[in-house]
Amino acid sequence: YRTDGRPDYFSFYGGDLDGVREKIPYLRDLGATILYFNPLHRAKSNHKYDACDWREVDPHFGGNVAFRALADAAHEAGIRIVVDGVFNHTGNCHYAFQDCIAKGKESPYWSWYEWRKWPLPERLAEGEKPGDYYDCWWGAGDLPNINFDLARPNASEQAAVRIADAVPNGAVLDEIRATVRFWLEEMGADGFRLDVANEVPAWVWRIFREEVRRVKPDAFVIGELWGNASADLSPLRFDAVMNYRFFREPCLGFFARGNLDAAAFDRELAGGRFGYPLPSALSAMNLLGSHDTERFLTAAAGDTRRLLLAIAFGAAYVGVPHLYYGDEIGMTGGGDPDCRRPFDWKMLETPQGGAVHDRVRRLLAIRREHPALRTGEFRTLLAEGRVYAFARWEGEDRLAVLLNAGGAPATVLLDRAALPFPAEGARDLLADSELPRREDLWQVQLEPLSATILAFPGGAAGD
Repeated sequence: YRTDGRPDYFSFYGGDLDGVREKIPYLRDLGATILYFNPLHRAKSNHKYDACDWREVDPHFGGNVAFRALADAAHEAGIRIVVDGVFNHTGNCHYAFQDCIAKGKESPYWSWYEWRKWPLPERLAEGEKPGDYYDCWWGAGDLPNINFDLARPNASEQAAVRIADAVPNGAVLDEIRATVRFWLEEMGADGFRLDVANEVPAWVWRIFREEVRRVKPDAFVIGELWGNASADLSPLRFDAVMNYRFFREPCLGFFARGNLDAAAFDRELAGGRFGYPLPSALSAMNLLGSHDTERFLTAAAGDTRRLLLAIAFGAAYVGVPHLYYGDEIGMTGGGDPDCRRPFDWKMLETPQGGAVHDRVRRLLAIRREHPALRTGEFRTLLAEGRVYAFARWEGEDRLAVLLNAGGAPATVLLDRAALPFPAEGARDLLADSELPRREDLWQVQLEPLSATILAFPGGAAGD
């Protein structure tokens, strides 16, 4: 526990799942429809990526009963829950690893890990590393890697793309299947975010996906992939990915740091829209920050206008906007673990925190009220200098979104003929006012670092 609110990996502040359940009215009012949790299984650290048991909710958080109560309450409020699946490695506290330490090669779990030297010393000699004795994630001795393929060392497991090319570790796969059933059936979760998905053999995810579909056909599976994930998105693997490459990176460049102009921003975004299958693009986890990155507001040098501009874009763009807890009140934080500070409820009562929250709430309400922003068509209308504009439409629901990421006011003349749908009048949804049209033009005045969302009630085709 650190009183300065800047955690390390063993800072515990007392939050639990019952507390989250008490805040469901807050989350529902904000507009949340999915809660994504970092690992909740029993572990030593506060981040819980060092699992002691994949199938036990940590008592720190209230245990299995507390999670099930939260899931039931969330579902009643129309909110689904995605949990973190960490199958590439366990913690060195895991019962399987501990059994190996106690029994050596006689342990039924011996094949779960790749052992290089045995026995383990009580203390490493000078110059020795944990990886000298067993394969572990990035050399971290408290994170021993799982051995999926009995035919090859862990470092070469990716060479087997198909299950026919591997010798699957049946005991490990059985435990993974049991873990799927535990979270989806017993605990009532609705999907998984899969940690370091690129470090697990592709054929393992196919087996995982088959079990998920068997247990809960509509469960959502998201892969943690930081680059172009076009090869990994299919009904046999992941529904969607954390969209670092084609959302967060362009948003940092255009909104936060200003090192991308609108044309470059548009080109960067296009890779995800055109390179990913449409269902995956529509369900992409469009994040501005996460537990692994500095917070967006910190990257934006503390300018809440830039944060709100990026959130406005995310609320209207193709994919699912992801709010990292605290972004809705303007929390800051550097890289991991500083980005993992406790939620600061007092900020909600400050003028700045309250104003950020209210604008985020309004943006999410607009998204909820307009299906075109969730599943509609997309077309870029303008990408010049620091101004970016695009259209979204589906049936009679027709919108245009205009963003000024520059430090000076901008005027945009929006030509009715340039819209991909018929339009007569236009309403500014954020200002809650009508925008007059002169002949075929709407003149939109954009303040520095601001957004305008226009809704068009429609008109006769060919007008």
